[in-house]
Amino acid sequence: TSKVASQQLNPDLRDAAMAAFREGICEKMEIIPFWHQRAWWATTEGLILLDVEDPQGTLVRLADGSVHRYMLAPRPEGRARFVSDLGAFKVGKSFGSGLWAAGFGCLPSRRISLVGLEYDICEPEFNYIIEFLLSERGMNMKAKSVTNRPRSGDMFLELENGTRYEARSWERKDSLKGKEIDAYVYCEAYQLPGIECFTGFSQNLRARRGFAVFPTTPDRPWVKELHELGHGKDPEFACVCAVPAESNPFTFDAKAKERDRSLMTREKYAIHYEGKLGDF
Repeated sequence: TSKVASQQLNPDLRDAAMAAFREGICEKMEIIPFWHQRAWWATTEGLILLDVEDPQGTLVRLADGSVHRYMLAPRPEGRARFVSDLGAFKVGKSFGSGLWAAGFGCLPSRRISLVGLEYDICEPEFNYIIEFLLSERGMNMKAKSVTNRPRSGDMFLELENGTRYEARSWERKDSLKGKEIDAYVYCEAYQLPGIECFTGFSQNLRARRGFAVFPTTPDRPWVKELHELGHGKDPEFACVCAVPAESNPFTFDAKAKERDRSLMTREKYAIHYEGKLGDF
């Protein structure tokens, strides 16, 4: 009965529970999300992050390392279910999507698939989920079973509440068919062949009003489709884009950026350091 009830949980209640659980992870692990992470998470809750400081708002870490509170407001289009986080390398895309996906851990009998070109592409997100949910520093939850062997394609985590995370390789995409899924996380989506990685399996998300998230560097022409869908073409899509390398003050290397300005083509530089879509 609990399994059936959890699958039919009102999306508003589900999203509120996930958001509260994510905040619990952030508080326990002393994590302050970056702007782009907060911004795309908000869209999945039917909210938008405004560039307006608010003493009662949500905590955000800015590019200079400082922490401020910003206002959240209702998203006019309602909840976004298909969300892209398009940014430069090393801006925390995998961290952000792993933390977002960890939000399902508070709900029973959920199914979350991490999809990458190969299994090891899913490794960063999968490792973050394990850290957030199972570690003593994190939520210290109990796993019914966990296997983390990218080379052999065995990467799954099942919690005692029945929620299961599993990595999938696009090379074995037939394994994605015919299941009810709560979320697909397309790890470094640009490496996948195109929008068909979503359209070919989106029917699996319908029963549970599930999500698809695309944390990726915009390094292939087809990613522009996600960008356009997320900027007005379809209200269920959202896109946070042009996330520059400076967004992550812990990894940004100003000297490397300046050096690569003369070593890369203008287009590659814009993609790698500014998170911008190329002209292709």
